[in-house]
Amino acid sequence: MSPFPLYEVLYTSELDPSVKVSTIADIVRRARLWNAAHEVTGLLVFDGGRFCHHLEGPAEVVHALALRISADARHTGFRRLHAATRIGPRRLEGHPLSYGLAYDEAEIDAVTALSGVAATERLMQALPRLELEP
Repeated sequence: MSPFPLYEVLYTSELDPSVKVSTIADIVRRARLWNAAHEVTGLLVFDGGRFCHHLEGPAEVVHALALRISADARHTGFRRLHAATRIGPRRLEGHPLSYGLAYDEAEIDAVTALSGVAATERLMQALPRLELEP
């Protein structure tokens, strides 16, 4: 199968102080179902206070999803680091939403110090150091 165009978005944000950390489990559970039904794959990393989230899939779907996420009151400081169309295989094939805990704040710091595809590639390099949930 030849590569097809994918739209990808990478952003960071902070958990709103009024939101309980336990809410994240429900967000992940719902997102996995929604993403699977809409051909979206991604990775959500949380370090206890900040999120770093990569999404990829059909352009219209991912763009609309990113807009919806940016307006979600459960987080603040939405900052898009990368958004582009690319040709190639998915970075996270078969993962409607991988969820990873970063125990070292430096993991997200390293991503947020970059922008564009370099930020996305740095996040993917962190995968072996994250505690990923199935």
